[in-house]
Amino acid sequence: MKVGIKEVDELLDAIQRYTGLSDVGASLLTTFPVLLMGICLLGTAWLRGWMGKRAGIASGALLILLACLVRWVWAQAVALVLTAIIGGDGIAIVQALMPGVISRRAGARSGRLMGFYSTAIMGGALISSTACAWIGQVWGWPTALGIWALPALLGLGIWLQVAQGPQEFGRLVQRRSVHRAPRAWLLMPFFGLGTGA
Repeated sequence: MKVGIKEVDELLDAIQRYTGLSDVGASLLTTFPVLLMGICLLGTAWLRGWMGKRAGIASGALLILLACLVRWVWAQAVALVLTAIIGGDGIAIVQALMPGVISRRAGARSGRLMGFYSTAIMGGALISSTACAWIGQVWGWPTALGIWALPALLGLGIWLQVAQGPQEFGRLVQRRSVHRAPRAWLLMPFFGLGTGA
């Protein structure tokens, strides 16, 4: 079954009809996670020092899992906005800490793996948005939004197994300020434009 923009619009229309969510409220469902990603990236060193990479990434995956589960069982406008914040926090924490893990574990191959990681993020967004429209047509929109708890649970389980190494994910705090790094200023418009698209 081919799913296009019309089906995605129908899914959003169904959510808004059922919950009474306004157009502004619906826009917050995608705005909050992106905003939180930016905020968390600015606090990466603090997050790493406070939680450590292992616990931080596990906590982020758990927040994503919980947000998806809540959307599955509590199909109301307030739940959608709250889970956008909770899930957005989880995504932001993982996005802030995972590059450090990749860099530390991959060494010289980290550039290639970061490219794969970034591509996987965008590919996952494409697959999930397309699949959501189809799942919504077949099983309803709460299932279309909540079923992503299953891959989140799988990801959390895999992470807990992979991250069992002794000191590899320790609490290292990087002292260099992010706003003084020229590379950060180049990456901001790149990822900003990509996310906007």
